[in-house]
Amino acid sequence: APGCKTKANVWPLDNFVEIGKKLIASGNCEILIIGGKAEFEMGEKLTAEWKTGINAAGSFSVKDSGALLSLCDAYIGLDTGTTHLAAAVGTRCFSIYGERNNPGHWFPLGAGHSVIFHAVKCAGCRLFECPLSDHPCMTGISVESTWTNLTAFLSKHREDKTALTVVQV
Repeated sequence: APGCKTKANVWPLDNFVEIGKKLIASGNCEILIIGGKAEFEMGEKLTAEWKTGINAAGSFSVKDSGALLSLCDAYIGLDTGTTHLAAAVGTRCFSIYGERNNPGHWFPLGAGHSVIFHAVKCAGCRLFECPLSDHPCMTGISVESTWTNLTAFLSKHREDKTALTVVQV
């Protein structure tokens, strides 16, 4: 789920392109894009770049999206409602969070999830849109560090619901 309503929580779409390419190259996965109608165009761009995947953004109600997420082995997304929906239906979440809120305030509930973030001086700003041109709390999360932490997360068995893992990158 590459989208979210709060602009300060956005991770560059090109980063999702790169992570998706790495997932596809690693084999043994099918990528499903989920989210609201506002994320449909993102899903189209991602599936075009990957030349594979399913764009279901905007296709399902919240209830049906939850049912679909419950069938997934893992979820990758941002600080947004879809992350909490995935966690609520028992799907392990790998989440990319900015520091606009206090750490832990909006992390997915339950065990077996992993959250990565990049520490910044302006943490806890609570702004909906970052006034800094380089948006450091999100652009400071590199594709490389995300991939390293994502592969560690995915190497755990689906039923491994150990405590929440929080990684500062």
